[in-house]
Amino acid sequence: MPKDFIKFQIREEHPRVYVNQEIIHLLRGRTEKTAYAQAVQVMQESIHSTALMKDYISMIEANAFYFLISGEEVYGKKAIVLLDEYIKTEKYASGKTELLLIKGQMLHTLAMVYDWCYTLIDASLREVFLSSVADTVEQIEAMYPKKDLRDIMINISETQLVRDLMAVAVAVYDEMPELFERLNKKFLQEYIVMMNFKAVSEGYPQGPGFGALRAAFDMHLIWLFDRMGYGFVFSEHIGLQPYYLIYMRRPDGLMFHDGDTYIDYDKNGNPCRFSRIFMHAASYYRDPVLHGQFLEELDGVDFHGEFWNNNRIDPVEFMLFYDDTVKVDGIGHLPKTKLFPQPIGAMVCRTGWQQGATVNDVAAYFKIGVFNFDYHQHLDCGQYQVYYKGYLAVDSGGFAKYGDGHDVNYNKRTVAHNCMLFHKPREKMIYRGRDVSNDGGQVYFNDHHTSFSIIDMFEGGQKTGKFINEAQIPNCITPKYSHLRGMYDDAYGTKLNTYSRSFLFINTGDEKCPVIICIIDRMKSRFKKSYLLHTMEKPQVLFNNVIVKDSEKGGRMVHTTVFPATGELSTKLIGGNGSSFYVDSANYEPALTEKQKKIQEPGGYRVEITSNADKITEIFMNVMQFTSGDDEFMYEVIPSEEEQGALCVSDYKIYYLNEICYEYQVKTAREGLTHFVILNARLGYYSVRSKDTSVYIQCECRDNIMTFTLPKGEYYVERIIM
Repeated sequence: MPKDFIKFQIREEHPRVYVNQEIIHLLRGRTEKTAYAQAVQVMQESIHSTALMKDYISMIEANAFYFLISGEEVYGKKAIVLLDEYIKTEKYASGKTELLLIKGQMLHTLAMVYDWCYTLIDASLREVFLSSVADTVEQIEAMYPKKDLRDIMINISETQLVRDLMAVAVAVYDEMPELFERLNKKFLQEYIVMMNFKAVSEGYPQGPGFGALRAAFDMHLIWLFDRMGYGFVFSEHIGLQPYYLIYMRRPDGLMFHDGDTYIDYDKNGNPCRFSRIFMHAASYYRDPVLHGQFLEELDGVDFHGEFWNNNRIDPVEFMLFYDDTVKVDGIGHLPKTKLFPQPIGAMVCRTGWQQGATVNDVAAYFKIGVFNFDYHQHLDCGQYQVYYKGYLAVDSGGFAKYGDGHDVNYNKRTVAHNCMLFHKPREKMIYRGRDVSNDGGQVYFNDHHTSFSIIDMFEGGQKTGKFINEAQIPNCITPKYSHLRGMYDDAYGTKLNTYSRSFLFINTGDEKCPVIICIIDRMKSRFKKSYLLHTMEKPQVLFNNVIVKDSEKGGRMVHTTVFPATGELSTKLIGGNGSSFYVDSANYEPALTEKQKKIQEPGGYRVEITSNADKITEIFMNVMQFTSGDDEFMYEVIPSEEEQGALCVSDYKIYYLNEICYEYQVKTAREGLTHFVILNARLGYYSVRSKDTSVYIQCECRDNIMTFTLPKGEYYVERIIM
């Protein structure tokens, strides 16, 4: 990546927007290949149409493209005339947001026509086009040059800055160099550095929907500079981000939720498809897995849809960037556990890669949330979600309108997620200057406005969590144990001294109960502490057990609270008609249509498990088991009264060490073998021996987790090597 973006130079010759002479030769060949036939057909229809099409811009781009590859002036002249007419009659959309996006799209189209048809544009039309550029760049949401171009994490960076302004700045550089120079000095330096920082997580901090949309437009910037001869201007991690979409897909084909639930449909009506980013990333990085994902969704690609739909691909965009020569591969060989490092700090665990509503695979999403970029990101540090023949532990809330009552009082708030609450009486919570509900959750920093640089992220209160450790044992390809631990001291403001949450996913291989999940919270706070579990259907609460079912798909989860002990906790069920989104004395119903509710899955119930003990330091341990159908089977979950922070479930005994020490004792009274799991242990090598020394093994503790299997007995565990 160039060290000094200010030294970027635009070559003098045209064309230079997305193409060079070598690429033009390649594009000619693509028009004859079967893989591009549908896009060619759409362009031919656009070229020969005399009626005013809904997708008017495609007519302009198609003619410009054919002039680019053929040199036949009839196409170029038609593109110029159509563009002139489009500008003068302003055939834009009516809605304000849509209008701004369409005007940005017009700049992008103007860039291609101006650059590709440069030799055909006379002086008078050149003035018209340049004047249109000068006027439009002040009208779009980016409001160049009135704004400082620092709002790089919000809507204006989806298309307007990354694609539209950059393309037109390159196209008109000879006549208006100040546009590119301004972008070069301010925007490129900050945006690329911030994007590289985000990309280290190999995912999208603002969730699958908005993340995929913005990533697809980032690809235009990547292609633009690459084909101008500057190579790859981003971090190599950018190419791994689309795998986040693969891992976040549940076995039923829908997505785990993260951030505002932005869901697009392809032209066949299928939700949660990401054709655009899969096409770009597969072709640029020559990635067989991503190419396989794109081909699975190719039938749903829409050449006429809304410009900002994840499945809309402009025909010219398809011709410019899709590479059908990339090899194709499936996803079955991918690791079953995937870590997404900071700034997200999350892990997805699954037992397999089958797809279908009734498959037997379990999938879970665990999130630390190290940084909060605001806007479409939620206050959800420490949340988890689980799918097994149904969405059983859910991320609740719906995204209908940004900033409405439901959005700011419930949807974006901690209470809508499977997190911990710390109830501080009369705590005042504010969202962009307005009072919002006191949910007892995490707090907004910087008045819910994004940071503009990495320094701002660290100094402006955007760092909300801390990644402690993670492990997959024996490996990430087919792990038996997957563990993630984070700290959230900063996320809740001044309501706590310290708080850590550990996620443990055990792939048992047991048909009766394929997965056991353990959530362990250790916190120090003087305020009331409540653990949240959200469900779609009304759960059954029995003492310290919560039974959750999906009556349609057949999934069943038994959630057991081990600590606090039964006598020290209270369980409250909230939800149902008129109270599904109840918080702080009000119910904030989302303005979703029935179709949106079905796909967004806003939830309907939550269980609040609250400690009644008057303790500052407490440990919560909750265990989830998964079965199917009407089977009432469940393993008994037994807390160990003699061993603090220990529990038994099936043939597993799980310890959470309250204090890190060098030696301790463990035991099991179970006949047969017991799988021991020690969490929060000190790193190093350990000896494990029975009292009568008949059993002696050595094991390693790495990333603060240690596992071994032993028969019935009492054992000494001692650290022997650091």
